[in-house]
Amino acid sequence: MKKTTPIILLILCLYACQASKNDNNFAIENPSEVDKIFISKRNGAYARLEKKGNRWFLQDSSEVSSTAIQLLVKETIGKIKVNGPAPKTAMENVLKRMSIAGKKVELYSQNKKIKSYYVGGTTPDMLGTYMLMEGAKTPYVTHIPGFNGYLNIRFSVDPSQWQSKQLFDFQSDEIEKISMVYPSEPHASFTLSQQENQTIWTHQGKKQISRQAFASYFQSFQRKFAEGFDVLPKTELDSIFGQKPYVIMEVWAKKNKKVKLEIFHRESYDKMHGLYTKNGERLAHDPNRFNARLNKGNKICVIQQFAFKDILKKAQDF
Repeated sequence: MKKTTPIILLILCLYACQASKNDNNFAIENPSEVDKIFISKRNGAYARLEKKGNRWFLQDSSEVSSTAIQLLVKETIGKIKVNGPAPKTAMENVLKRMSIAGKKVELYSQNKKIKSYYVGGTTPDMLGTYMLMEGAKTPYVTHIPGFNGYLNIRFSVDPSQWQSKQLFDFQSDEIEKISMVYPSEPHASFTLSQQENQTIWTHQGKKQISRQAFASYFQSFQRKFAEGFDVLPKTELDSIFGQKPYVIMEVWAKKNKKVKLEIFHRESYDKMHGLYTKNGERLAHDPNRFNARLNKGNKICVIQQFAFKDILKKAQDF
């Protein structure tokens, strides 16, 4: 029995060292293997990011911004370094704040959880971020070499911070048909089809348009982005979606791709630039922005008139 004691002590020592090593090993050696990320807070807010093929999607199937996910996967979870444990004098306060406002981060690869830790607040100098491995007792100060800032902002639980702002991106030769319906101006509505080159269909029938106008319009549907998203209560969403749209845009493309964008006038607001006309009359609608609904979704996309001016044409513009 006495002969085995040193061996047992050695095993226990090695286990303790390994456990200590794992307690501060926040970085993922091969971040490209991560295919699901779950970030949550105690109040129930969360963001689930999941990779399908070469693209990432949110819990509501919205596509994730490639820039945002690259910042998290390639520039953050694969590069986290530890400065050392949190100071003993701050330990209790760090843990308390982390238990209230911290974020839990779970990283998966092929449905297997490979790492789980908590992201807390920042150090007094704003250059470090407190992190605690799940099951551990000691929080550590972490950073990314070459980056002078805190990391917790990169682990957002707000889905709108992750969602790609790209609404659609069609090459002109992908598009088969375009329909623009103006419910309050039937004479302004029109349809264009690749099968009928240089032909525009309106409520009066069809007419020929120039080859240049036809081709130019089809080229206008590349890389269109929203300015942002408004997170509104359901009652407000229902109110906006219950209005008559300014225009309903539908695009049919090859490979069964289709986009429907309902565009609504956006109410003016007191601090809006250009609130009044030259005659001193207050505008009822924002002339620079619209609300939009993509593919019958439950989010308000805010789009700029400037970015969509080449698309928001009327039949008479041809």
